Amino acid sequence: MKSLDDRTQSSRHAKQRGFTLLEVVVTVTILTVVMGTLFTIGMGISDTAIIQNVTITNSQQVRGAMSQAMRELRQASRSGITGLPGAAITYQIPVDSDYNGLAVDSNFECEFGPNRVIKRDVQDDICGADINDDGITERQLLLVPLDAADAPIVDQVQVLIGNQLLVDEDANGNGTLDSGEDTNGNGVLDHGVWFEWDGRRVAITIQASGTSRQGNPLVSELTQSVLPRNS
Repeated sequence: MKSLDDRTQSSRHAKQRGFTLLEVVVTVTILTVVMGTLFTIGMGISDTAIIQNVTITNSQQVRGAMSQAMRELRQASRSGITGLPGAAITYQIPVDSDYNGLAVDSNFECEFGPNRVIKRDVQDDICGADINDDGITERQLLLVPLDAADAPIVDQVQVLIGNQLLVDEDANGNGTLDSGEDTNGNGVLDHGVWFEWDGRRVAITIQASGTSRQGNPLVSELTQSVLPRNS
């Protein structure tokens, strides 16, 4: 029979023995699984937050640009609207040209100012690219007032969408969705901004885009029609 000292020594040795290799492996495995699960959950929450932020930003940009475009075209001269269908629209709005306090002349005819254009900030027949000299071109939507000679009044240019306008997928301008042009994978030829007649109304489509953390496109789109009030 073991003495009391032998049993005490044996118990002390058992306590000092530490973990076996199997116990260490099991513990590390459990910790790895737990940490992996927590990391996946954390990344999922982060991705959701990024998607929500991009979607909110896109929606705000689209709604703001649409509101301004609708306000402009609602007071436009219908007969003076040109460029439809297309990615830019040229129009005129009433102005008090003779400074009589009203936008009508002595014959009670509506007075219209020089042309105005809503367009992407790219080079065209109206002006060169980056007209407002901010380094942003294709992904920017502008309202460009023109002078009597149809030259841009640079210091009056308004930015409707800063840097989220969807890139025009019609790269070759043929009006057809060709191979490699469907950048957001929706099977539709998207222009980013488009104007066309809808009966007597002007239909406006504006699209803003961003990307998720994985690089997937996130597009917000809004289409509305406006009736120009002036003939």
